[in-house]
Amino acid sequence: MKRVLIYVAALTLFGFSQFGLAALAQAKQRAVLFEFAINQAEAVHTQPRLNDSADGKVERATEGSVEKTPELKKQMMLDRNAASNDQQELITQASLRVKQFSTQLKAELGAAIQSGGLNAGVEVCHSKAPKIAERLSTEGWSVARTSLKTRNQENTPDQWETDTLTQFDARFKQGEKAENLITIRSDKKHFRLMKAIPMDQVCLACHGTSINPSLQKTIQKYYPNDSATGFSLEDIRGAFTLQKDLSE
Repeated sequence: MKRVLIYVAALTLFGFSQFGLAALAQAKQRAVLFEFAINQAEAVHTQPRLNDSADGKVERATEGSVEKTPELKKQMMLDRNAASNDQQELITQASLRVKQFSTQLKAELGAAIQSGGLNAGVEVCHSKAPKIAERLSTEGWSVARTSLKTRNQENTPDQWETDTLTQFDARFKQGEKAENLITIRSDKKHFRLMKAIPMDQVCLACHGTSINPSLQKTIQKYYPNDSATGFSLEDIRGAFTLQKDLSE
């Protein structure tokens, strides 16, 4: 009888140990699956983030772990598509303002130079360019121009603009077309876009290395702190710089 009891006890202990090992294995498997699910959900749930290197690329940063459910995945995808569409709309709006600024200013300058020469062109640029920028700065937008060498001190670039202008100039010198030099920077509160302004032959008269003395006097009259000279056709003159407040 004693032997029977010992045998039964041994079988019972063996059964519990096997059950324990099986439970442990199942628990480990569930932990692995759960970790995989979290990683998958995190991979789907991303938001655009500013690239401080200002190279035009938009980085993506995870916002944290979430439950892995079909409904949530679908919502994440919809949110991501909506954000992408919103950003594309902002790019379209900014590009339209850039085109309007460029077209209007060129028309004003062309008419002034034709009627009164380059001196009249400087006067028009001084008086008209700020007004054009102001007219286009509506609906939360701020529209301006900037450069590494400014003529108007109010157009002095901030750090991001300085970095972007430096990269624009380097890329242009490496053979990249000026019309392709566009960079965006965005977060939940602000959207920014810069588009390069190349030099052309007409620009050299006022911004080149050899400026007529009479024209130089006119430039100094309107821009006493001018530093926007010494450019060549191999340089980027500056950039249109636009911002939109998204918090409104």
